[in-house]
Amino acid sequence: MRLHTFSVKDRGLGGEDSPHYHRWTLASQVLSGGYLNVNYEEGSLDQPHAKDHEYSKYELSASKNQSSKDSRHTAFISKATMTPVSKELYAEGGTNHFPINLAHSVETHASVMGTTTTLAHTAKSVTDKSYAFEKNDEIKEIPQIKIESKAEFENILQSQITFLQILDLKSELNTQLTEARRLNLPLTPREENHLNDYHEPNYVETSLLPALAMYQLESINGIIHSEFSEQTVKFIDAKLSEVDYDSLDALISNNQLDLFDKLLSVEIVDTDLARQLNDRPNPIITLT
Repeated sequence: MRLHTFSVKDRGLGGEDSPHYHRWTLASQVLSGGYLNVNYEEGSLDQPHAKDHEYSKYELSASKNQSSKDSRHTAFISKATMTPVSKELYAEGGTNHFPINLAHSVETHASVMGTTTTLAHTAKSVTDKSYAFEKNDEIKEIPQIKIESKAEFENILQSQITFLQILDLKSELNTQLTEARRLNLPLTPREENHLNDYHEPNYVETSLLPALAMYQLESINGIIHSEFSEQTVKFIDAKLSEVDYDSLDALISNNQLDLFDKLLSVEIVDTDLARQLNDRPNPIITLT
């Protein structure tokens, strides 16, 4: 099992945005966000093709563990064409299968989809080699992220745990507010907004974390939480008591910087993404 995160800043892709084959079959569940999965048909240059479908094909050695300083070695094989044959939205709640014989790449569209987190279950390796396709034909090796210390590893682990706890808070908060609405119980205007915004792919980044930022400031300064009802405040207090304070503070601070840098949006110009988001049960976006 492997938890994989594509951040709003597009960190964590690790070559996933270029066409590649895996060494194993895998199933992956999207826990948050989502992306467009692009599948390809491999061909040769002597076949009719578009110029932008030309790539350099590389053989890659197996990836190292993250305590190793070694890079992944590459061997240029040939020029090739990689023609996109399908582009499908893999979004929160979905479980997807990746066959070993099908090349694919990932388009994150992180400004709209927010932080994408997936839980992948990989089968045993079929081969020690994998293959990737790049525009550059002079790649000799691929540097790897190295975790320098136990403290760094623990910090990364805690950050992932905290984000998963926020996803849990998100889900339970929506369940609670939905039930309150069903029972015709009074909701604050902001609670109504949370219900309406819930199906936005980047709801966590654009609505929930900013609300928690204000909530934390109000708690520190002894200010009444006007955004939420008394019952919701009790629920949030109980959930936040389980979360590491420093890790949550770092998550909120980094998210605020992303908002200030205008890295998040509810608008998109990519026609494939806009169409497939709108085809989902809860339409979330309009084409601009």
